[in-house]
Amino acid sequence: MPPPLAGVLPQPSPWDGLWASFYGGIAEEVMTRLGMATVLAWVMARWLGRRAALAVGIAGSALLFGALHLPAAAQVWPLTALVVARTFVLIAVLAALFGAAYVRHGLEHAIVTQPTSCCTWPCRR
Repeated sequence: MPPPLAGVLPQPSPWDGLWASFYGGIAEEVMTRLGMATVLAWVMARWLGRRAALAVGIAGSALLFGALHLPAAAQVWPLTALVVARTFVLIAVLAALFGAAYVRHGLEHAIVTQPTSCCTWPCRR
């Protein structure tokens, strides 16, 4: 990774991280899973079967989800090819898992899964 733009990565307080996780769990899941994934699957269901349409919906919303995180990455690092690829891959993989939770168990599970992953991510370091 290139060095951060400000020289030091921002260190939000634990409360800021907690509130941001809840925002992400609710707002991002409603916009990308309930909105984008459902619309993509509905449109594609005419040409593809139900399962394939759901897969396209999850994949398309996962890519959108990765793209929506690029402005946040740009505030920390210069947008090099490595930063863009890293952001897309990490976010898209998680978004695909959240999308699978949405399809299999409903929006509530996707909403709970996302902040849970955000809150446990620092524990893995």
